[in-house]
Amino acid sequence: MLKHKVAFPLGLVEVRLERSDLDLNDRGGFEASWAVEGEGLAPEAYRSIFKTYLHDLYVARHGAEPGKVALNLASHQLLDDITGWTKLNYQSKPVSGDS
Repeated sequence: MLKHKVAFPLGLVEVRLERSDLDLNDRGGFEASWAVEGEGLAPEAYRSIFKTYLHDLYVARHGAEPGKVALNLASHQLLDDITGWTKLNYQSKPVSGDS
């Protein structure tokens, strides 16, 4: 499971990623929560890490290289999904100093 803090426009998000049972075109495979403190990766830096993670899972499962277009689309789709999560959950975002 990958776990990173990512700095999205609406706030810092801790993303836990487990996609070992999903194909490239499947959505999901992540859990997100607001992170109150710390520094996060830029979304594009996180996308690069995620893309490598997906590549390695695909090669392990299929014994072949994934298509570049499918890999690229899957990595962009994850960022879109997490961005959507931030919009849907903005009202539950903790204020600094809350416990």
